[in-house]
Amino acid sequence: ACDAAVPDFTTQIAVAEGRAVTEVGVCTGKTGQVEGVALASLPDFCLADPALWVERETGAPFRLTVQTEAGLLEPPRDYARPCRWSVHQETLTDARPACRRWMPRSTCSSGQAVTGLRLATALDAQGETVVTGLQALCQPLRTAD
Repeated sequence: ACDAAVPDFTTQIAVAEGRAVTEVGVCTGKTGQVEGVALASLPDFCLADPALWVERETGAPFRLTVQTEAGLLEPPRDYARPCRWSVHQETLTDARPACRRWMPRSTCSSGQAVTGLRLATALDAQGETVVTGLQALCQPLRTAD
């Protein structure tokens, strides 16, 4: 554990209701201070059950019940996309002008959502605390019974 004070960064990012954060990234400035945050999210039903599909028009989830001649469960391509397609991922960022370098994003495994963060910090040459790494703390996403 590090007892040093971490520089404050207040973000304006708000994830829409019904979505869960799956990736987190930070941007640092010249001195290593956090200057930006990025969150990637997916619909929570996709995390709870990646086998679902999403209607293109409404965004509503559904399960396939009809088989094609080849025996595949697949709706018409202009109607829906499977949850596993990245088209359903939404990334939101909030960064100050001093943002210089985006650190690699920390990502949760399939079916999990970010529930916390662990920051690694160090002192720079001026004795200031800087963020040197970021890890997403993840938990499985479960649907309510």
